[in-house]
Amino acid sequence: MNFNEYLHTRPCTPLTEAVMALYEGYTKSDMALGKHLKSLDGGATIQKPSQPLEGDAQHHYVGLARSPKVIASILAAGANINEAPTDEDLNKIADAMRQLNPKASEEKITRYAKAIGNRMASIVDKDKLMAAAKEYAANNTDAGYTTLTQIDWFNIDLFLQHIRNGIEQSKFNGDRASMSLNPDPKKSRVMNKWLFHGTSPQSGVKIALHGFDRGNRMGDLAYNNSEGANGQRHNYTGDYLFAFDADDITNDRDDFEKGHVYRVTRYGSAIIMFKGSGYKIYHHGDAENQVIFDYHQPKGCFLIMKKNDAKRESLPEKQSNRDKWAEDYQVLGQGKDGKPKILYAGDGAKSCIAWVKNNGDTYARYMFKWNTAQ
Repeated sequence: MNFNEYLHTRPCTPLTEAVMALYEGYTKSDMALGKHLKSLDGGATIQKPSQPLEGDAQHHYVGLARSPKVIASILAAGANINEAPTDEDLNKIADAMRQLNPKASEEKITRYAKAIGNRMASIVDKDKLMAAAKEYAANNTDAGYTTLTQIDWFNIDLFLQHIRNGIEQSKFNGDRASMSLNPDPKKSRVMNKWLFHGTSPQSGVKIALHGFDRGNRMGDLAYNNSEGANGQRHNYTGDYLFAFDADDITNDRDDFEKGHVYRVTRYGSAIIMFKGSGYKIYHHGDAENQVIFDYHQPKGCFLIMKKNDAKRESLPEKQSNRDKWAEDYQVLGQGKDGKPKILYAGDGAKSCIAWVKNNGDTYARYMFKWNTAQ
């Protein structure tokens, strides 16, 4: 019996409720999620890179390492192109792409094989391109990737896009095309950490009082809008939601490209902050690290809101002795009387997230508690 299961065998007291809200271990749905995310690599064992990779660099590294033999064949064909690709050159690239999806459109494979060939023709350092091909052929994906990053005019992102577009490997914004796990499990597994989920003020109040009530399905995890560009409606019948790791907050805008959280209110001005476990993935389309978690798992939260939003939702509003723009966000919890209670007020959402991260364990008794029987 793990600690989380043990907690649920204890009498329901304010103390056990507070501890349960602070300890969220992996659920069966989390385990299934882990298997799904690993399956995105197509059975390939992704070699741990020798240098830390974040953001788009991680996505590129994993994308290439998922099919090293195919990548090697395409690179080798490109290394043999002189001033312009011949039909034989393009056929070699197209044949390699067909291995990824034998049912792909021949018209698309031909078109994108030509696009890849033309790009390869412009690369001067063909020796280095062949060296990268040999590394991938030997499954030395770390050395192969490092070599590719050293080649002038080789655009890894565009290279992967041409392959993906040519073979129609995934549907629009599909999981495999959009998401990647860091090859280092220590960086992809999130266990019992402070996470936050952005939403609208109205939804934030509802979640704080009653908990999360819907989620995404595996296979559609990367498709996170109410309606996609392809017109498909999201039915919210799955077990999973997205959040962010509070440790990823940064004030450095340059770190946004590395997958760190820059706009913490990107998905709404209200923030649900809770202890949770799950998997951290890099979402290429959203350009950020996201933690996917089982929405049934958390048992309580703090609510972070703008003061004027709190007033509109009939919640307490912190009165500040400073100018009207100061302390514009506040952290709300639940008092002993069961009513919402202001715990902290700060300048901006980040200051409130930092406060919960540093003080949330101490103030756990003030978290909004949810029905653990659900």
